[in-house]
Amino acid sequence: MFLEETWTATDMARTRGRSPRGERLRSRVPHGHWKTTLVAGLRLSEIAAPFVLDRPINHDVFQTSVEPVLVPTSPQAPSS
Repeated sequence: MFLEETWTATDMARTRGRSPRGERLRSRVPHGHWKTTLVAGLRLSEIAAPFVLDRPINHDVFQTSVEPVLVPTSPQAPSS
């Protein structure tokens, strides 16, 4: 299992567009502070224990998502 952390910001505006010559381009722009972080375990067959939050991740949040959520879903190593 691999541990993956990624994020996206959904309040981005387009930087290019088209309009008739001599006319100003007018377009809608989303407003807000939506920044979403995803932490999940990746297996060949599935995504395990996805954890989504609406802020940047830090050590405390990472520990909260990994120890009680992701660790119980990982398969146990064979005993020798």
